Amino acid sequence: DQAVKYHRQELQISMEVNDRASQASTHGNLAVAYQALGAHDRALQHYQNHLNIARELRDIQSEARALSNLGNFHCTRGEFVQAAPYYEQYLRLSPELQDMEGEGKVCHNLGYAHYCLGNYEEAVKYYEQDLALAKDLHDKLSQAKAYCNLGLAFKALMDFNKAEECQKYLLSLAQSLNN
Repeated sequence: DQAVKYHRQELQISMEVNDRASQASTHGNLAVAYQALGAHDRALQHYQNHLNIARELRDIQSEARALSNLGNFHCTRGEFVQAAPYYEQYLRLSPELQDMEGEGKVCHNLGYAHYCLGNYEEAVKYYEQDLALAKDLHDKLSQAKAYCNLGLAFKALMDFNKAEECQKYLLSLAQSLNN
């Protein structure tokens, strides 16, 4: 409740001085606070306001953050059909963002959304992108997660050889991480 109070004050001030960039980020902060309180309708409205202002300002970083947050919002509510387009829009911006870590997270999330929807081939596509990015970043933990998810998706596709191969890579990475 305190966070909402302070962010609302911040939003009021940024509106008075017509600081649109600050308004965008404050809407994002309010969305997170409202979501934590379970006020999902208000959270969604603030996430959407963040996205709209970021687009108006042509602030690609802020737009990407808003798109990812909107995808995550819907994903956490089990609304995978609604989440996917936000993640897809993020990925269309990703060449300009030059944020391989963020792109990997969104590929993971989009793979998860498709997996939950039963779109296993699409899930594999995004999990493979996540894996490639994790390898480029030399991020063994993210590689392990990607192999785990790929294994589950291949299992769902009844491709047990590929599923087993992924699990072997996962095991090897887990051992190297002492995890």
